Amino acid sequence: MKSGTMIPGTMKHSLILLCLVLASCTSIVTEPFYWGNYSRTAYEYAKNPTGKTRENHQRELIRIIEVSDKRKRLVAPGIHAELARLYWQQGDSQRAETHWQKEVQLYPESRPFLDFYSSKMGVRK
Repeated sequence: MKSGTMIPGTMKHSLILLCLVLASCTSIVTEPFYWGNYSRTAYEYAKNPTGKTRENHQRELIRIIEVSDKRKRLVAPGIHAELARLYWQQGDSQRAETHWQKEVQLYPESRPFLDFYSSKMGVRK
């Protein structure tokens, strides 16, 4: 091809199509997990562990699970486990066990850590 000549029609169409495909890919990418206000409520609870901050954090964990389900996204790793821990601390072993099992179901690789952690906490047999 001589300099100054135009790109042949087929090649031009291919380049346009390639640009459109690449541009559409960038609009499809989304965050894999919904985190809501997790950072804020976790920080507040860690900084000032009162009944109110625990309750706020627990409500946020529940909301994260509900919004994730509604948006058809996976619940982020650790959310069900953390909610299970809060339920165990409140003596609600049935809800705790449900969320513990859900965490293991979603993230089977977490089982060894969760088994170790829960045995140290004395919450599971």
